[in-house]
Amino acid sequence: MVFKCKLHIFINHHGDIVSFFTLTSDNVNDRIVVEYLVCKLKGWLFADHGFISKKLVVSLTNQGLKLITKIRSNMKEKVIHPIKFSLLNKRYIIETI
Repeated sequence: MVFKCKLHIFINHHGDIVSFFTLTSDNVNDRIVVEYLVCKLKGWLFADHGFISKKLVVSLTNQGLKLITKIRSNMKEKVIHPIKFSLLNKRYIIETI
């Protein structure tokens, strides 16, 4: 029997752990977990396009966070500021932790 799980952490642009959440089953929606990870933060939140949802964007905006993602293939193009685009492309930091 194989048990699949995910460890949820939130890091800054240097790779430092800012917030830690527990292990969850692999079938738990990441968009639910992210609200607990960033509950007291403000500013920009960079994520992959899997986090795009109107409900999450509204919730994060009310908290003072702006969700910045790349677009999905079925979405209209949007202009991203070069600094935000550069930070969004630092996925290697996330994927190597």
